[in-house]
Amino acid sequence: MCDFPFIFSKDFSMYLDIDRKNKRFMIKDSFTQEIRYHIPEWLMDFSAEGEKFVSIALKFMWIDNDTIKVVNSEGIERLVDLKNNFKEIEFNKIPLFQNEWTLDSGGAPAHYYLDPPAPEPEISFQNLTFNTLERLKRKYQLYKSAYYLDKKTDANSLYNVLHTVDFNVDSTRERYVADLSFTFLHWNLIE
Repeated sequence: MCDFPFIFSKDFSMYLDIDRKNKRFMIKDSFTQEIRYHIPEWLMDFSAEGEKFVSIALKFMWIDNDTIKVVNSEGIERLVDLKNNFKEIEFNKIPLFQNEWTLDSGGAPAHYYLDPPAPEPEISFQNLTFNTLERLKRKYQLYKSAYYLDKKTDANSLYNVLHTVDFNVDSTRERYVADLSFTFLHWNLIE
């Protein structure tokens, strides 16, 4: 339970579980252990080739008690209403999605939403630089998710998505990195 706190809803009343016999995900009541919802296979498919329960669960996130967000192995991100028979509210095709990006720097599985990929340093001759292309890919993915799923379409609502500071650089032993969208930054400089 301590390793996977994200499987619980925001108020801890429900949690994500699996029926290993039938290879299906379900949502259970935390207190009574009753099954509240059977998650359809089109949303979270346990039988997918090479995908395991943990790797699928690491791409699951509660928005509130009625809404979840899920990314499948092809990079389709869905916002789904549980109470309305798993009606798809919005979807987004994550650009440049690679399933192996859900691994942390040590190669262990990382949560897609809660543990964003750390910037991969390129170390050469004791000079620390950062892989700009990978950072731009990540920023582009966050931008598209915010735009299409969260409906953040104006500059003010996108500000927190496009302008962030990465505090995870080598467990805060290195300098902080301002993770900016070059396009948005240049647009602000031009103004």
